[in-house]
Amino acid sequence: MIKPKLILVDNNLTFRQRLIFLINVENSAEIIGKATNGDEFIKLLTQHKPDLILMDIDIPKLNGIEVVRKALKMLPGLKIIAFTLFGEIIA
Repeated sequence: MIKPKLILVDNNLTFRQRLIFLINVENSAEIIGKATNGDEFIKLLTQHKPDLILMDIDIPKLNGIEVVRKALKMLPGLKIIAFTLFGEIIA
């Protein structure tokens, strides 16, 4: 099975770590980058050619909606799954 190359964008460390754990346990994707804000993500996107993005829409330094628009201009066929969390994650 060919695993998609994935960039994960989320500023919540706990949630990001849990997603990474699940992705690694399931061996469902190759994580090629992690970003905590829109600027970091755009830099990663210029360095890598991901197949898939998991994007929190509530991130600092360019919100997720603005970043998605920029990303799709850079890579028009890019697949993006957008999400957000409300409330706190309990460990």
